[in-house]
Amino acid sequence: MSDIQFRENLVDENLEISVDLLIDTLVIAPLLETLVFQTLFYLFFKHVNINRWIIITLSAVAFGCYHNYSVFLMINTFLIGLIFMYMYLKRAEINNSPYISTVSAHFTSNFFVTLHIFVTRFFA
Repeated sequence: MSDIQFRENLVDENLEISVDLLIDTLVIAPLLETLVFQTLFYLFFKHVNINRWIIITLSAVAFGCYHNYSVFLMINTFLIGLIFMYMYLKRAEINNSPYISTVSAHFTSNFFVTLHIFVTRFFA
């Protein structure tokens, strides 16, 4: 079953991974997406008395829907969004740099996905 494409491909057939794409993927996305999908949801969670699993799920749904390149990627980013938000909440409970930790995890995840795409295309 082929995946449904919603947006343009992340990397074209000629292995063109631009510096802009790398900066967007490895720097800007982790910084901004952590701010929006974890920090803002956390601040909302702190001021509203709801179950932590609801806020984790809502954050992950928003994170997954934002990554609407394909159905597969939406499901994948929903799952990683669960992990990122759970990690953010756990780190925030102990006042141990939840933003920096989550940005680092997001960067690492994006780095390995980018590396995988490049290696897969290179050896295809």
